[in-house]
Amino acid sequence: MQGFEAGAFGFSFGLTFTPATDAQYGFRTKLSLLCDKLAEVGKGVLILIDEAQSCEAMRQVASAYQHLVGEGKDIAIAMAGLPHAVSGVLNDKILTFLNRARKVRLEPIGLPAVRIYYAHAFRELGIDCPEPLLEKAAEETRGFPYLVQLVGYYLAKHASGQVVDDEVLARAMRDALSDLDDNVFRPVLAPLSDGDKALLHAMAQDDGVSRSSELRVRLGVENSAFQPYRARLIEEGIVGSPRRGELAFAIPHLAEYLRNHPDA
Repeated sequence: MQGFEAGAFGFSFGLTFTPATDAQYGFRTKLSLLCDKLAEVGKGVLILIDEAQSCEAMRQVASAYQHLVGEGKDIAIAMAGLPHAVSGVLNDKILTFLNRARKVRLEPIGLPAVRIYYAHAFRELGIDCPEPLLEKAAEETRGFPYLVQLVGYYLAKHASGQVVDDEVLARAMRDALSDLDDNVFRPVLAPLSDGDKALLHAMAQDDGVSRSSELRVRLGVENSAFQPYRARLIEEGIVGSPRRGELAFAIPHLAEYLRNHPDA
């Protein structure tokens, strides 16, 4: 290792490997060296992974983490992702040990909190967003964390002259929903069975909450055939059951997407 420095209170640090070390050692060894150096100043390593998904890079990180924990290194890992992606990670045959991790399912963010967040962020950026548009933007997110990020990003990007107006909000929503189509709706729907999709399309016929009894009639199935689809979609975080005998979409705007894409 060529150099190491830690900032005040450990909030920043720099780490540089010699060319020989960089070429000779793999990710796990370098991460181990980082753990050792941080341990010298009483610090540990926290790995944060956003949008976790089953892939080779994820396997490499998780495998390295598992081995370093076994060696007694001061290291921890926290991951976030959409339910269907997290499910893929937990079902990956190489990553099954992650099932022992504590799991936290995030509920939708309260709309007042979203509005306050937007107001603070835009104020810090010097962007003028009138109160009615703040309310409307918050409502459009329906508290879905990923959509909160997307709408806020596109509002800031498209703010004309640092001002948000109706046209800016409409443009931001179009771009946010386009990203939602590509990054959420299509990946969520792709691995589902025909029966799963049929249930979702049946739900999309309702404006809001669907009654399970009516869905069974639309699908022409008995309760015994209906329940596995219901349970699987709830487990995947695609739908929820607000009350007994009812189902509702857990992903905002998915119903609209299904109505516009009957073959999805």
